[in-house]
Amino acid sequence: MRTRILCLAVCAATLLVAAAPAAATTECRYLTSCESRTSPWIAVPSERTVVSGEASQASYAFPCPLGRYAAGFDWTPDRVDDVFLDVPYDGWGGYAPVFVLRNDHRDPGTAQIDIGCVPEPAGSRAAIEEDGATLRMTERRVRAGRVLDLRQRCETGERAAESGGAVLFETKAPPSKRVLKGHVLALDSGARGVRGTVTTADFVGDDERVVLHLYAVCV
Repeated sequence: MRTRILCLAVCAATLLVAAAPAAATTECRYLTSCESRTSPWIAVPSERTVVSGEASQASYAFPCPLGRYAAGFDWTPDRVDDVFLDVPYDGWGGYAPVFVLRNDHRDPGTAQIDIGCVPEPAGSRAAIEEDGATLRMTERRVRAGRVLDLRQRCETGERAAESGGAVLFETKAPPSKRVLKGHVLALDSGARGVRGTVTTADFVGDDERVVLHLYAVCV
């Protein structure tokens, strides 16, 4: 079981604040020395692919540059109902900014996430001091009309506290319904990490850059 949260303490006096989707993003509102970063369009499958009554989801790991941590986020939806920060119920030592995107519609959707990155205070950690955690990620370009199989594993002696992935569209505008319906992503998560297999039609990734994103939070 995971705890759904809208804010997470990342240092003694700073909270990660989630904003509702808006026309103008607010990830840096009320923050000083804040650097805004925007994700690609993250594909979220339709509810037809999951058990009735459950929402279909995608997950995306979005860290700040070295020396900075996420202090706020916002999101721009395109047929996506909710975006939230996700952590295991018992937490982990080391803050890994993993977002879950939920889609309750019969058609696939997408969303972009904006995070506000601020400098880490000198002499402090923007994370909980426990066993420590390492966010390991990999991405590979998806080609039209092919099957891509990719893995992201933890190192020897580590286990995956969390893992997942999504298909990303590195385009200015959100992908069309036809393009979204033209690919299928299968994820297999385990104690060592995650395996992703994406199958594309011959018109997905021919004119736009499409990427398979996988991550594992290793402890």
